[in-house]
Amino acid sequence: MSDSKQFSSTDLLAFDDDTTLRWSCREKDVLCWLRIPGVFSVEWQILDLWQCDAGDFVTMTNCIADFPPNFKLHPLEKKGAAARKQGSFSAEYAESIEYVEAPNLWKVRSGDRLLWVGESRPQTRPIDGVLGLVEFREDALVARENNKQFADMNDYLAWSAGVRDEMSDQPEVLARVQHGIKVVNRLGSPRTYSDSRWGID
Repeated sequence: MSDSKQFSSTDLLAFDDDTTLRWSCREKDVLCWLRIPGVFSVEWQILDLWQCDAGDFVTMTNCIADFPPNFKLHPLEKKGAAARKQGSFSAEYAESIEYVEAPNLWKVRSGDRLLWVGESRPQTRPIDGVLGLVEFREDALVARENNKQFADMNDYLAWSAGVRDEMSDQPEVLARVQHGIKVVNRLGSPRTYSDSRWGID
């Protein structure tokens, strides 16, 4: 990578409670969701990745008011004040409600990291090849969206899956991802770690 500055812990964005961030992405950008498998682990693992299209924007939030309009928390995904506001409910009631899951939605936990790599651009210049790196100190929802008109359901499903081409056919993209993961591993373990049920306060 040509960037002279090495990415350090001071460049890491800490995502705390009551926070919303948004990234505007371009074609050939890649976002990786990473987690360490245990508190004593040192190697980060990719849980999922998105290969972005032009016009994609990614929202990270744990503010219920900023959730995408098609997303609602399951009763068991509400914690703290949200759970108290909801009140008590029966196990039968909880089991009757489906969790909202989709390929373009990630439910990231405290301790996870989100890596963003792509080509340099005037508004966002990479540091050590990395456009952005977030460490979550609280659980959050990450949503990838696009305002374009999809031709049909198959077109939408192909987009929402977030994988358009084999990475091996895009050597420059693969090199960015591999370098970004090296940066993530170099920064070491997260400040926080959670293996509890995902939920929003």
